Amino acid sequence: MMHRIGLTIRPEGNHLLNKVLIIRDLWNCTADGCNLIIKRMFNNAKEKRKQNIMEKFLIEVPHGADKGSCMRAIQVFMNTGSHFVTHADWGCMDGEHKAWLIVEVEDKEAARRILPAAYQQKAKITKLHRFTREEIGHPEQLLEQHSG
Repeated sequence: MMHRIGLTIRPEGNHLLNKVLIIRDLWNCTADGCNLIIKRMFNNAKEKRKQNIMEKFLIEVPHGADKGSCMRAIQVFMNTGSHFVTHADWGCMDGEHKAWLIVEVEDKEAARRILPAAYQQKAKITKLHRFTREEIGHPEQLLEQHSG
């Protein structure tokens, strides 16, 4: 038997981590065992944040320009229940039929998985980087890492 347990964990600050645990054989899962699984997940996420393993991504999600496509996209996003997706910014009122999200996750694939399945394929995901004074002071190193 498989059960899904949705968790919203607020470690330090205002960063929400939305996680879904899949626990098999819940009948054999004692309260202590389930709590241990949840505690490990929380500690792993907290440790990744401490190590700055999370990366920042801009997600751009296009949708059709007609009213029906706009309403359908907005409803699908709002009905997901995901904190990230329900807080998307939309350009429809200015004729730019896209939604934008900025998220901090492990990698591009994790960013893509945040989106509703119907919108994952067409989404453009860009890794963001804020340059430091040290990086700007060494342009030769920037050029080595620059792509394009």
